[in-house]
Amino acid sequence: MRRKFSAVIIALISVVMLLPICASANSAEPPMYTIVCDNCPDDTVVYYEYEYKGALYSKEAFKSNVAWESYFDIFLHHLNTDSQLCNIRIESAEKSFEQVIEHTGRYHLLYTLDFENETLTEGDHRQIRTPILIVLRVTLTLIIEGLIFWAFGYRKKRSWIVFLVVNLITQGYVNYSISEWGPPLDNYWFLGYIFMEFFVFAAEMTAIPLATKEQSKGKGVLFALVANMVSWFVGAVIIALLPI
Repeated sequence: MRRKFSAVIIALISVVMLLPICASANSAEPPMYTIVCDNCPDDTVVYYEYEYKGALYSKEAFKSNVAWESYFDIFLHHLNTDSQLCNIRIESAEKSFEQVIEHTGRYHLLYTLDFENETLTEGDHRQIRTPILIVLRVTLTLIIEGLIFWAFGYRKKRSWIVFLVVNLITQGYVNYSISEWGPPLDNYWFLGYIFMEFFVFAAEMTAIPLATKEQSKGKGVLFALVANMVSWFVGAVIIALLPI
C-alpha cells in the first residue's frame, strides 16, 4: 500500500515538474467603449475613426449579438489619438450615418445607439429593459423549479406560497444584481453568478424545509438541492442567451 502511495506521489511530482514554470495571462477585461443597439439590421457595421500624428485611421468595432441586442466594442488600446474626439461611422445596406463621441480615457463607457433615429448617447437610456429582463429570467426559473417542486409531492397552498416567496426573494435579488452589472460582461458575469448562487443554495435549503410541513425536512433539503442544481445550469444557459 505504501509503495502504491509513494508511486502516486512521485508521479504527481513528475507531472508538476513537467509543467511550464512561467505563465502569463490577462485576467482583466480590456478597456473599451461599448455601443449597444436594439434590433439593428443584421449587416450593421460600426467603424471608429481617429487622427494620430497627422494621419486618419479607421478600425472596425468588434461586433457580438445576444438575442435582440447588438454590441460593438471599441478597444481603447487601439485608440492612439491626438484628438479628444472620435468619429463613429455606422453603416448598413439600409443607411449610413456618423456620430462623434469624446475620447475621455475612462476605462469603460457604455453608449446606446438608436439606429432608427440616428442617435448615439452615453449610458443606457432604455428604462423598461431591466425590469422586463428580470421578470423574464425569474419567471423561467420559477417554472423550472416549480415543476420539480410538484414532482417532489408538494401540493398544499401553504407550501406553494413559501416556494414563491422564497424564490421571488432569492432569484429576484440574483437577477437584479446581474442586470445592475450592465452589458456587456463577456464571460465575467458567470463568476459573480456562481458566487451568488451559493447563497441561494444555502437560503433555500434552510427556508424550504423549515417553512413547509407537507414533506419531511430531509425531502425539503433534497428538493432545494436538486431544484437549484437544475436551475443553476439551465439559468446559466438562459442568461447566456438573453441580454444582461
